[in-house]
Amino acid sequence: MPLDQAATQLVTGLAAVMHPVESRTVVEVRADSAAIAAGMTPSVATARREDRIAEVDGRAIRVRLYRSDTGTGPAPVLVFAHGGGWVLGDLNSYDSFCDRLTNESGWTLLSVDYRCSPETQFPGPVEDVTAALVWLEAHAEELDVDPMRIAIGGDSSGGNLAAAVALLARDRDLVPLVGQLLLYPVVHCSSTSDAYDESRDTVLLTAAAMAWFCRHYVSADLDADHPYASPLLAPDLSGLPPTVVVTAEVDPLFPGIVAYVDRLREADVPTEHLHYDGVFHGFVSFAGAHAVADAAFAAIVDALRSFRTPHSISEGESR
Repeated sequence: MPLDQAATQLVTGLAAVMHPVESRTVVEVRADSAAIAAGMTPSVATARREDRIAEVDGRAIRVRLYRSDTGTGPAPVLVFAHGGGWVLGDLNSYDSFCDRLTNESGWTLLSVDYRCSPETQFPGPVEDVTAALVWLEAHAEELDVDPMRIAIGGDSSGGNLAAAVALLARDRDLVPLVGQLLLYPVVHCSSTSDAYDESRDTVLLTAAAMAWFCRHYVSADLDADHPYASPLLAPDLSGLPPTVVVTAEVDPLFPGIVAYVDRLREADVPTEHLHYDGVFHGFVSFAGAHAVADAAFAAIVDALRSFRTPHSISEGESR
């Protein structure tokens, strides 16, 4: 499972500035992440942004709307949860990704600034993303979005939250979703590294780091096997919306995600699996610096557009 040459160069560069997460405190990991982000060149904005407060049941959740200048009338909308192992990230950390996805897809995006761990542990972040989803539907006319074309999506731990919210929305008969977009999602939340494939480790994510993140997300007195923490372990995946899953070959999460894809298909959920060899967990964020990431981003745009109507992905489709 070797990385391709371009991915190797990216990983080598990152290794010079990144520390093993599992050997650091939360404060140190956040400081490391902030330092890396500060050294990155800001992207040029192409979509219109609007920061709002979603007030639900007495809680105020920060959200950011990204709108494209293309199209007329209420736009389809993707509720998006950022990655960062539930510990890192905010509205700014995926700003460039959300901006580009909005501009290229024509969809509106609602990025959710959910509460992070360990200050707020499971199920708090799931509740925040769910609340933002419910708020969006209730304010669809005001926000000029189509309440009949709402999808959920996320990256890594955000993919975990998106998958959990899709389950919760089905279970509680909340907002009808036209799709879920999951970028290398955490589908099994385990505090032990043996739940992941160490042979697929890179500096971007290791099995040990994943266990460290999970220990901060799910407290010791709660069940990490709860379906909303570990969607792979949900007893029933039927009735979920059409799903697009992106995977990278060199990713300790890969085997679990493949198992989740298989279970979705067994449950007759229309599922598209976009897999890319020679790249690492998080690679799509490097679109513009890596040809495979560029190709994956274009495929994600096409996949998002396929959510314009329910069940528009044929059952078992793979690319």
